[in-house]
Amino acid sequence: MDEKVLEQILEKLKKLDQIDELRQDVKRLYEGQNLLQQEVKQLREGQNTLEKGQHKLEQGQDTLQQEVKQLREGQEEILTNIKYLWEDIKRIDDRFSGQERKIRVLSGDD
Repeated sequence: MDEKVLEQILEKLKKLDQIDELRQDVKRLYEGQNLLQQEVKQLREGQNTLEKGQHKLEQGQDTLQQEVKQLREGQEEILTNIKYLWEDIKRIDDRFSGQERKIRVLSGDD
C-alpha cells in the first residue's frame, strides 16, 4: 500500500470518529430533551396543584368571611339583648324603688 492510500484510510477513520462523536452528541441531546420534557411535565403538575390549592384557599377565605359576618350579626344580637336586659333591669329597679317609697310612706319612715 502506498502512502496516499494510507492517508485516505486515516482520513476516513477520522471522519468515522467524527461521525461517532456526532451520534453521541445527538444521543445526549435527545436525552437532555427528554429530561426537559419531564421537568416541564412536573412543572405543569406543580402548577395544577398550586391552582387547586389556591382554589381551596379562596373557598376557605369565603367560608371565614361568612363566619365573621355571622359572628358580627351574633354580636349585634347579643348587644341588642344586653340593651333590652338593661332596660328591663332599670324598669324593675324603678318599680322596686317606687314600691320601697310607698312602703316608707305607708310605714311613716319618710
